[in-house]
Amino acid sequence: MKDEYRKILTEFLGKCWHEQGNKSRFNPWNQTQTFICAKCDACINRRPFDSWQDLGDLKRKLEGKKQWATFLKSAFESDLDADGNAIEDLDESARSDGEKFYNPDFIGWLLNPKSFCQLVADYLKMKP
Repeated sequence: MKDEYRKILTEFLGKCWHEQGNKSRFNPWNQTQTFICAKCDACINRRPFDSWQDLGDLKRKLEGKKQWATFLKSAFESDLDADGNAIEDLDESARSDGEKFYNPDFIGWLLNPKSFCQLVADYLKMKP
């Protein structure tokens, strides 16, 4: 996932999207240098948005903001197949019959943490 999307998701969850400043800390235990965020003064550690924890946190946040149903509608109306590729020939009858949505491959794709997080990022980016 691109940083642009990770930033959207991080800020949606109410966390700081850490920006590297001039400060750093040295950890003598593992001999590493850690950069400090210029905005919040915390160590920079950005979330990858590829885990079940990420999926759960985003789902709870969408529910808390009363956006869960709108997000699902957006996900189900997207012209994507189970692999996240654009569907060129998805006609309205296939969409209205729900053919795609009850397909185990599509459900598996939707519930994959990486796919789900990307869908949420796409949804948030499109929101006015």
